[in-house]
Amino acid sequence: MRIAIVGGGYAGAAVAVSLLKALPVGAAITIYEPEEDLGRGIAYARGPDHHLLNVAAHTIALTPGDEGYFTDWALERYSDAASYREEDGAYFFPRAWFGTYVGEVLSTEIRNNPATPVEHRREIAQAISLTGDALTITSESGRSSYDKLILAIGNSPTPPLRVLEPIGSGDPHVAQSAWGFDPHVVSRDASVVIVGGALTMADVVASLEAMGHRGPITCISRNGRRPHVTVGYRPEFVPTGGLRMPTTARELVATARRWSEESQDQCADWRPCVDFIRVNMRHLWRALPKRERSRLHRHVRSFWEIHRYRMPPAAHRRIEALAASGRFNHMRARVLGVVPGGVRIESASGVQVVSADVVVNASGFDTSYRTAPASIGDLLSATGISPAIAAREGLAVDDEGRVIGANKAVFRKIYALGFFARANHGDLATVNTIGGIAAGIAADIVS
Repeated sequence: MRIAIVGGGYAGAAVAVSLLKALPVGAAITIYEPEEDLGRGIAYARGPDHHLLNVAAHTIALTPGDEGYFTDWALERYSDAASYREEDGAYFFPRAWFGTYVGEVLSTEIRNNPATPVEHRREIAQAISLTGDALTITSESGRSSYDKLILAIGNSPTPPLRVLEPIGSGDPHVAQSAWGFDPHVVSRDASVVIVGGALTMADVVASLEAMGHRGPITCISRNGRRPHVTVGYRPEFVPTGGLRMPTTARELVATARRWSEESQDQCADWRPCVDFIRVNMRHLWRALPKRERSRLHRHVRSFWEIHRYRMPPAAHRRIEALAASGRFNHMRARVLGVVPGGVRIESASGVQVVSADVVVNASGFDTSYRTAPASIGDLLSATGISPAIAAREGLAVDDEGRVIGANKAVFRKIYALGFFARANHGDLATVNTIGGIAAGIAADIVS
């Protein structure tokens, strides 16, 4: 059996680990990933230690049941690991550490299973087609055929900010990707504008602080909100009456508010309610008609995300301290583009220019996948799924990760996991959820 994994970030590594634990002798795995490291992707790329995980280390599992392994590994591996311990005893380690951990676990599984060879092709899978019973991947080196294929497509690069007028050298300096931002190009007193208010913004602020920046920082986002703070240990919450299945977006929001109040009464914290919703997301999502899913996404997404994707405590403390000192300002506005001297925005008070010496694009990855290195249409041609619908809604997969496509001939041949496979789950982007789907894919392939 020949198996191909398209994407070698965390999701690709997770499914490779699960496959190596389950495949019979004689199977072979090929991973298409242009980067040298497997298991990292954008989220866990090599980077500074002040870019922290936003979930406590003891809750993370590469494969189901492995909670705690990463914490033990980090405490043994790094001499300064104890410095990342919060008051409640939870550890929020650097994200790059987790990437290193995933890579080492995968390398160990490869060494322990020599009868199941793993080939890392440092190429981009450009297209996938169905040739007879086989799936054919076209890449730079040619065409190769496989029996099974897993789409572990990672995050697509950040869409660039528009440059509305010609900008002279350094007026302002524009970093089009926060993930490649070098804080050392910023003078200590420079005024910095960060476009985007989510977790990537917190990483940029951390990098600025680490290099001794002391100038003003302005964050601009469409909703004017930034993520709440997380905590390491939370009690489990189950609402009175158990899980309900609202059938409209309005009813689901009202139900979530009631659960939040009940969680606050029971646990003195609203976060256990969000955890309960997240764990049951696929059931709640599937109970909604398609038009109600679209309505929920359109009106509630940004509000949900600041509660769901929360800041690590250290990042939250840093931003709160900067805001209290007057150095950090968060504006609600739409960014029109970069102009000489700063950023042109449109807010409730009209169009204006926010002055800046440096502009950092932290607006997040491209959920439409227009900036992806390979055409989504070419990768999905064998499935019969419209690339426009897939880009907008994600792929629909069942609980074993099997792609539900228009072409029935590829069912149980093509699998997917990660954010791109969210259409039938609502949320498939977290470490443990991806690990669970990875295990399900491996079990289905060997069954």
